[in-house]
Amino acid sequence: MWGGKFRQLPFKAKIRNYINGEFKQILILDMDDKDSPYLSWLPKGTLGKLDPLNLTGITKSNTMEWKNEYMMAFKVELSNTKIVKDYFSQFRGMIGAPYFIPAINISSQKGPFSTEMYFRLDTINSKEMWVFYAIKKETVVEAKKYNAQYFYFETYGDDHYVLDLGIQDGRLFGGKTE
Repeated sequence: MWGGKFRQLPFKAKIRNYINGEFKQILILDMDDKDSPYLSWLPKGTLGKLDPLNLTGITKSNTMEWKNEYMMAFKVELSNTKIVKDYFSQFRGMIGAPYFIPAINISSQKGPFSTEMYFRLDTINSKEMWVFYAIKKETVVEAKKYNAQYFYFETYGDDHYVLDLGIQDGRLFGGKTE
């Protein structure tokens, strides 16, 4: 859709010291284009005017409507190598994305994007889930123009990792750097 080059899928990455991830699929949805592929996968309530007292669908953390943005949907299999009693987290709580706006599927509607939000570490396990982010269209235009390094995840703290989504660090477009 953008003409950029993501890493070859699937790829494995360290999410935290004891959490591994395998990225299996990355889908880009143009939230303003009614003919965009995969829009039919969105649960009811994702697009259109939001009711802040009755949120449903895939909702951004800022609870704003999807406008002038792309949704990036990542199918990720998480697995842990260490048991941490009474610990569970959402993917977005494990790793940050400085240029993405996190979104979560709060719909109970069954469909292709149905997913559990939490990954538990109280036993050794593995779980496949969808994680969602928004990126502004103007950010993608800027990334193309300047070959900007916007497409990555990063952890903070004692176990610092950078997970690049592009074939050359967090860059997708290979254009001029300034």
